[in-house]
Amino acid sequence: MGAQVLVTAVKIIAAHLRLSDKVFRYDGSKFLIRLSGTDLASGKKVITRLRDAVTYGLTSVGADGVAFHRTASFGMAQL
Repeated sequence: MGAQVLVTAVKIIAAHLRLSDKVFRYDGSKFLIRLSGTDLASGKKVITRLRDAVTYGLTSVGADGVAFHRTASFGMAQL
């Protein structure tokens, strides 16, 4: 189940990025996202949008009707 969650999360993230942006697997369940030509303020907006998309996109409902919410955390650095 965990691997499928990662695959789905990356698909959600990639769908919300520009063609010039890239997602790289870094280590296990960690990923790097390169946002080309983006300053920190714009990057923060993108990350907020991505975090919300992943949270809502990975919500599922079990057989008993209980919703399972998954979240993602992000950090930023400017190079």
